[in-house]
Amino acid sequence: MHVRLDAQTSRISDVAHVVFKQETGPIIQRIFIVNSGLGVTAAANYRFNNAGFVLKILKRYWTDGAILWVALRSILASSNLPVHLIRDNAELDVVLSNLAVLKNPHVSGNFKYDQRIEPDDGLLGLNYCEKMNALELVHTLFDLSKGVFSGYPQRVSLTAKRIEIRPEQYTPFEMDGEVLLAKDICIDVLPGAIHLLGHGYSSPLNNA
Repeated sequence: MHVRLDAQTSRISDVAHVVFKQETGPIIQRIFIVNSGLGVTAAANYRFNNAGFVLKILKRYWTDGAILWVALRSILASSNLPVHLIRDNAELDVVLSNLAVLKNPHVSGNFKYDQRIEPDDGLLGLNYCEKMNALELVHTLFDLSKGVFSGYPQRVSLTAKRIEIRPEQYTPFEMDGEVLLAKDICIDVLPGAIHLLGHGYSSPLNNA
């Protein structure tokens, strides 16, 4: 695969900083620049990273089909997850079906949230589904393939500078494709921590 990089049109970007307990070992830290999540999303990423025979064939010849395959399998095998959620200073208990924390609304393949979140706005996008059954999750998946999420029952779309996610037990947690078992997850923003290189970015530095 050929990728065109253009250093003259780099863009300053925030980095999301994550601290959490892992199932074995000490508290660890990670960063992400696109998204993180738990629930159906994390389960799907775990399956995608540990592909069986059918999925390996799909990944090789039809990536979007492979993503849809693992998403549907994960939905059918999913169960809702009770968590204590802290958004800045607001706290609530939620029974999650899926949760995504965004620095970029594009999450996987053609799936996209309709939340306006910018790489350099100092905010995290918090989007979650609660108490959904398999049919409702499939409907949500279909909507995300069309770039639609907000405005429906059982779907919440907010922003925050700091998010804490406290599930009752260790659960798969995904960060830019890496999936680990995690608990007591804390996410905040490191403003303007990196430059993103890529053709098509416009940078205020280059327009000054």
